[in-house]
Amino acid sequence: MRSRSGLGAVLLGGLVTLAGAAAAAAAVTVVAVAAPGVAEGPGFYWTSSAVAVTLHGALGLAGGRIAARRLDGGRGGGAVRFHLLVCAGPVLATVVTQSGALGDGRAAVALAAVCAACGGALTGGWSIARRSRLAS
Repeated sequence: MRSRSGLGAVLLGGLVTLAGAAAAAAAVTVVAVAAPGVAEGPGFYWTSSAVAVTLHGALGLAGGRIAARRLDGGRGGGAVRFHLLVCAGPVLATVVTQSGALGDGRAAVALAAVCAACGGALTGGWSIARRSRLAS
């Protein structure tokens, strides 16, 4: 595994996660502008927190799968390095997008989103590595 492909995998995994989070933020902004009364209630807070955690899990899965493909399914490198590279992009992107939740004192929501992204990325990386091993 070359360091260039490792850096590319981290960047691709992070970009997928950032793009999905940006799309979700745009959708939430449209809802908040269209119906400001809805966005002020406690139900909106809990619903948006649950959606954020679920979304980051799904984005982590997508980012992990793309990063794992870039790393050729883990062939030619160690398993620990492979999984660290697969997780790095989605987890770093999630930390960046959840910095607002940390600033608002919602550390539990931010931590849950980061854990979901890590779990999704590990699952995506594992599935590609498994398929790669079965094919060879």
